[in-house]
Amino acid sequence: MPTKLLHPLRENPCLVSELNEFYDAKGYYRILSKEDEGRLEHFLQSFASFQSHSPMAIPAAEIYDGLPFSMHTALWKERQSDVKLLRKFVDRGKKLKILDVGATNLWLSNYLTKLGHEVVAVDIFSDSQNGLSAYKMYNTHFLCLQMLPHEIDRIKEQFDLIVFNRCWPYVFQRVETLKNAKQMLNEKGALVLTGLPVLKDAGRILAFRKSLDDLFLKKYGVSLFFYPQKGFLEYNDLEELKSLGFQMKANYPYQWFYKYLFRKRTRLFSGVYLK
Repeated sequence: MPTKLLHPLRENPCLVSELNEFYDAKGYYRILSKEDEGRLEHFLQSFASFQSHSPMAIPAAEIYDGLPFSMHTALWKERQSDVKLLRKFVDRGKKLKILDVGATNLWLSNYLTKLGHEVVAVDIFSDSQNGLSAYKMYNTHFLCLQMLPHEIDRIKEQFDLIVFNRCWPYVFQRVETLKNAKQMLNEKGALVLTGLPVLKDAGRILAFRKSLDDLFLKKYGVSLFFYPQKGFLEYNDLEELKSLGFQMKANYPYQWFYKYLFRKRTRLFSGVYLK
């Protein structure tokens, strides 16, 4: 079924098939305002230069199609755990319409498409290590949209499953975004948040993030964070998610820098909302 969304310039509802002028040959549509597109281009170029090696980088082309199970690092084992959670919602013998927010290199979009589902992938990153240009590495077909995660309500469709794929702590206006996402669910749909790092003492991570941001700003003239974001949760944030109807489940500690900085002080959670 053709996907409907608001036109990035004129704000009128339209079909993706009407947006050829915004299509990038690498496999995605740019659903951004002119102002955001200009800012984002400079930010992404700076970020790529700053990050000499992405922890998401895949060493060989043939590995992509088997993700997350074709990689065996701690980072990818965490994503294997995410798949086990999501299989509870997608293994029901029915083709689902799924929104993958924070799709990074599209590993989850590819995995869910191979299961027979219709997937829309959203991210701001467009390179092949962290973002939407990885589309060319897969043999599956799904829709990729470069857009700001807090603007997903520009997609005028209903979904059976919406996944904030290890990105919700980094989303601008994140509670409002969740409320909008809940309105995009079909009856009996599910909204899943994966990879939620919850800290007891945020002081050190705040200092760490500020030092990185100061370095980035000095070198490139822009903030390391494209829009205001917290980047982690505290225990009061868990209570807020529960008040929004989410069931929270604790997993194991977060990826390498949280493990290194906080060790036992950090716990990783996932959240599920059922409509």
